[in-house]
Amino acid sequence: TRMSSRDSSSKYGSDFAMPRLPDLPPEPNSSPLDLLRVPCKVMAVTVKGNKRTRRELIEAQLAKAVQASTYEELALELDTVNENLQSLDMFKKSVCEIDVAGDGNTQDVCISVEVEEKGTHTLSSGAYMQGGEGNFEFSWTGRNFTGNAERIQGNVSLGHKISNSFRLEASKPVENGSTSRHGISIFQSVLNLTKYSSYTETQRGVSLSREATDGE
Repeated sequence: TRMSSRDSSSKYGSDFAMPRLPDLPPEPNSSPLDLLRVPCKVMAVTVKGNKRTRRELIEAQLAKAVQASTYEELALELDTVNENLQSLDMFKKSVCEIDVAGDGNTQDVCISVEVEEKGTHTLSSGAYMQGGEGNFEFSWTGRNFTGNAERIQGNVSLGHKISNSFRLEASKPVENGSTSRHGISIFQSVLNLTKYSSYTETQRGVSLSREATDGE
C-alpha cells in the first residue's frame, strides 16, 4: 500500500511538497490509518540542493522529526519542517521524503530533504505620489550570502522636490533550528509637507527587533 500526500501551497506564498511516505507491506484487514501508526526509527538524513545554505541550518529543523516513533508522527513533523524552511525566505521549494532503509526493515527509515534556493538578490522599483510630490522608489534584497539565512534589505525613495528617504535592514535567525529572527534597521526620511503647511518633517533613527514566527 502506498501512502502519500498531495502537494499543497504554504501560507508563506511558496509551493512545497508534503512528505512522501514509502511503500509499506499491507497487513490483513489494515486501513491506511493503521499503516500510518506503524512504528519507525530514523536511521539517516540526507540533504540535497543546498548550494549556499549550510547543511547544519537545515538539519537543525529536523531535530523533532528524527525523534518520531511512528510514520504518522514523522509525516506531521516533516510538514512542520517544510513550513519552517519556507518561512526562512531562502528557498523556492523544499521537499521531504521518507524511504525505508537499505536493510529492508520497514521500521528503519531515512529522511531525504531537497531544497531549491532562491537567488542571492531581488531588485524592484516603482513610482508614487505623496504630498503632491512625485517619488521614485528603489528596493534591493540580498539573502544567504554566508549560508546562515541572513537577509539584507535596502530601500531608497527620492522625490522630485524635497522628499527623500532611505532604510537599511539586516536580520538573521536567532539560532539554527529557529525561524525567529533578530535584526537591526537604520533609517532616515524627509517628508515634504509644504503643500499643507510651511515645513518639512525629518525622521532618523536606529532600531533593534526580534521577529518571532515559531511561537518562541
